[in-house]
Amino acid sequence: MPDVKAIESITHSGTRYSPGEVVKGISKEEAERLHKMGAASFLDVYAAEAPQEKESDNNEELRDSLDQYTLKELRDLSEVYGINLDSKANKKTVIDTIIESGKSDMFFEG
Repeated sequence: MPDVKAIESITHSGTRYSPGEVVKGISKEEAERLHKMGAASFLDVYAAEAPQEKESDNNEELRDSLDQYTLKELRDLSEVYGINLDSKANKKTVIDTIIESGKSDMFFEG
């Protein structure tokens, strides 16, 4: 069973994990689900086994879609969606941060 590190608050088997805490004893499917949602990241031991190719393709599509926004639009929407950005970050770094936050879908809703 892989261990994951919480990015957001997670409740698993009645235990609440804060961002940065390691969630142990979780099934591979649950770990992958939490990772896909952006709520957790794989620890290095499991990351090598994780399905990277498909995620890489998805991230490339996300990057292309987010690149259609101006840097100002990305910053403004990130603030609305609660994504913390470095004030000096360039557009590529802003897009990477948005994707890593797990909230990139919000940029395409409504």
